[in-house]
Amino acid sequence: MKYVLLSILAVAMTACSASPEEEGSNPPSSDEGGFKADRFELTAALCTENPSPEALNVHAFLRENFGKKVISGAMSEVSWNMNEVEWLHTATGLYPALWCVDYIHLEWGEPDWTGYADLQTAQEWWDANGLMAASWHWNVPKREGDTDPSQMAFYTADTDFDVSQATVAGTYENEVIEEDLGKIVVHLKRLRDRKIPLLWRPLHEASGGWFWWGAKGADAFRRLWIYLFERFEREGLNNLIWVWTSQGNDMAWYPGDEYVDIIGYDSYPSADVHASLSEVYYTLVNLTGGRKLLALSECGGVPMPSAMYESGDMWSWFMPWYGDYTSGGKDNTEADFRTILNDERVLTRDEMPDLHDR
Repeated sequence: MKYVLLSILAVAMTACSASPEEEGSNPPSSDEGGFKADRFELTAALCTENPSPEALNVHAFLRENFGKKVISGAMSEVSWNMNEVEWLHTATGLYPALWCVDYIHLEWGEPDWTGYADLQTAQEWWDANGLMAASWHWNVPKREGDTDPSQMAFYTADTDFDVSQATVAGTYENEVIEEDLGKIVVHLKRLRDRKIPLLWRPLHEASGGWFWWGAKGADAFRRLWIYLFERFEREGLNNLIWVWTSQGNDMAWYPGDEYVDIIGYDSYPSADVHASLSEVYYTLVNLTGGRKLLALSECGGVPMPSAMYESGDMWSWFMPWYGDYTSGGKDNTEADFRTILNDERVLTRDEMPDLHDR
């Protein structure tokens, strides 16, 4: 990918919420391997108003760790479970430091198979110093009037749901949005009430256009992102750290510094699957002038730590997708994961600090 001109991509910094001791910004202190610390001046504040102490602790740790070590992650298998986490533990003897769930089955309610009601698992993970993240493959009716969850979809090709109408009061689309937000707020508040901070990554890969939330262009997407952000602010969801997923050169889709804490990138290379991603990494640096943390929010093959270290693309974390990409051996073998998780430049759960508010 080509680098985007700084003169085009520079955006004005907007003050977000910070505790008194966090005013200002927190650049990485020194170069590690090929990491270019002077390209960053990380915003210390979180965008959420009056963020929880635990969210502040997590964000402060992510900033301090950035450019030094990469946090290992694992996805749930489809919904909310520890299948891939436990597979990695069996294969390597180590737990990843970050566990990511998906609210893809929100429309089905809370049957046991979704795992959404199993807050004890989330509590035990956080109490063991593991970090938690969440994505949302947001299913909407395929056609107006569809209410059966089996007639829901998130791919653009499978639904006529119009995102440009989603934030317009009185429309069918807005009614659907409001109902779904009411549902997911319940789940997110349960985590908040247990003082569990969440790396929250909704509306991912929008600029690709394959999901309905990106089907009508950047303006409609940004309006929806801000609509969610403001709704969750009103709900008092102060445990969220907001992660926006870029596809590379898509500055027009960026919701703005005041609505984003971390920039993610989803990578599924078809060749050299363990190679450095430094070119796109520094393209993303230019998106906000180095003010935001960068994470490999999804990936097929995990870049080898040696490649990341030498080339400088020290992502805050990596998150291999479930199934074929983790336990299925498509791009990452058991031997690969043993090499990656045992590397001194990669953090596993046993190496994580206690980020609770004591």
